[in-house]
Amino acid sequence: TASVGDKQPFLATQSENRVIYQFWQDSTPEGSSAEGAQPRSKGYVTVVAEMFESDKPDTRDESKAFSSFDLKMPHVITTAFMAPEPATALGVTRTGSQITTRDVLFGLSSGKLLSLPDQLFDPRRPKKSPTKDEQAEGLMPYMPSLPLDPKRVLSHANVVAGIAHIKSAPTHLESTSLVASYGLDLFFTRTSPSGTFDQLSPSFSKVNLVVTTLALVVGCLLGGPMVRRKLTNQAWA
Repeated sequence: TASVGDKQPFLATQSENRVIYQFWQDSTPEGSSAEGAQPRSKGYVTVVAEMFESDKPDTRDESKAFSSFDLKMPHVITTAFMAPEPATALGVTRTGSQITTRDVLFGLSSGKLLSLPDQLFDPRRPKKSPTKDEQAEGLMPYMPSLPLDPKRVLSHANVVAGIAHIKSAPTHLESTSLVASYGLDLFFTRTSPSGTFDQLSPSFSKVNLVVTTLALVVGCLLGGPMVRRKLTNQAWA
């Protein structure tokens, strides 16, 4: 078990059946001698816990009755990562229908708003080379540390001082999620974890679309009488 440092903040966020939390891990468990203690990495640890109804794949509890006197504990799968920087706030992107894949949001002590894909936090990520079934599910090989990719920083070059809270809200577009981080400073942006699949790209030619549609309408208007005349002649032949 990890030695949780009580002098650093404990952060947590939840989305559906997954809980993500971060804490400071001391190198030596409290109350144990340095000589007999197992050496541990000292730093910020991000833990992911995913809960399932059963430990058997594709198995659900079909019981329609629920009783607090017959409590069934969920099957929990966990994994842990070393964090590149201490976080001051955690959050998760949200969309209207939750069809879009989620991003996990980190407010870092350096004033960055970091967004990492949900696939990184799947506790089922294999420790060895993934099998064909695992590759089909999109499971990536496990890495012990989370990446700090500058391309995933939503705040770009802006420094958001003292991020204490991260809120996300859906929009009318399923691909887009609104994100607000605030504390000493305020930063508001939008993000599309799965890309803007329900929006036209800026390079899309609307003129060509209109011309093509008009050509089809004219072709139908001109070709319709010709087809009907041909069918009539064939019927009288």
